[in-house]
Amino acid sequence: MVAYQTLWLKCHYPAEFMAAVLSNQPMGYYPSRVLAAEAGRFGVPMLPLDINRSSGRFTVEGGAIRVSLRQLKGMSGEAEFGVVYDDGNRLSEKGCTAKITKVLRRYEDGRMDILTVGHRRFTIQTQYDEEPYLEADVTYFEDQKETMVDQKEPLDDSFTDLVSEGIEKLNELALLAERQLDTEALTRLDLSVLSFIIAGNDEFTMPEKQRFLEMTSARERLQKGIVSLDNLIERTQVSEEIKKLIGGNGHSHDFLSKN
Repeated sequence: MVAYQTLWLKCHYPAEFMAAVLSNQPMGYYPSRVLAAEAGRFGVPMLPLDINRSSGRFTVEGGAIRVSLRQLKGMSGEAEFGVVYDDGNRLSEKGCTAKITKVLRRYEDGRMDILTVGHRRFTIQTQYDEEPYLEADVTYFEDQKETMVDQKEPLDDSFTDLVSEGIEKLNELALLAERQLDTEALTRLDLSVLSFIIAGNDEFTMPEKQRFLEMTSARERLQKGIVSLDNLIERTQVSEEIKKLIGGNGHSHDFLSKN
């Protein structure tokens, strides 16, 4: 009877069946990669680990199986792990490694709340599908060597202006959020680091952040980051005005008269 039920489930609900089997490994002779290949033979694709979608168990998403966070290796101590952006349609070719700086909380199902810091950027060369999670050969890349960027020489006027404007915009955004910013410390940073601080702003969308990550010019990243900060500040100001309007006397002309 049990054999019949198992066969019926595998035939009619292959994704759910294989997700359940994978979630309960180890439970037999076959390793996870063999079971993942078996799922593929039944037309059930495997979706890679996703920091936002994966959970402590293998789950089903639209007929495919999302890999469990329990499959993730190397996320402790000084080990680096790769982070790659997937917009739901395409996996980006470029990503970056990261290290865990602090584990804030651990859950029974394997999930964790963590703080990380980015390290090296990379380009994916070859992907492997032997395991139910993404593995790849990568090559690392850095910013181009640009005149004055490494700060071994005094900054030219164009870079000095960019740095000043970038710090000014960061400070303006911080004030809107009622936060204090150590502008003096920012002036002592390497230009590439400063450009990534701007690019890493929480309010930027993931596609925006991905474009910044792929840039290999600190100057270009600073320039486009400042433009994006300008747009972000404008959106924030409008949002604050709307909040005041909603919480005010309800007269729309108070808001419209300022635009």
